[in-house]
Amino acid sequence: MKFPDLVGQELDKGLAILKHHHGSLNIVINEYTIPDDFHKKAKNFGTKRIVRQKIVPGKSIELVVFNFNERPNSPL
Repeated sequence: MKFPDLVGQELDKGLAILKHHHGSLNIVINEYTIPDDFHKKAKNFGTKRIVRQKIVPGKSIELVVFNFNERPNSPL
């Protein structure tokens, strides 16, 4: 089975692609944050992007997701 390359995609778009092409696939999402990240407080304001995907035997795919602050505030 061939899987699309989802690295760099927003999580919602990546999930939509997988569900459209591989509806019966088991999707495992591992979301990580950087320790002591100063953007942690604004976690809900960032964009979740897929940074890694791994095919797991048994019709599963594991997606590693990080939250990115794509609109940083001015430090001044």
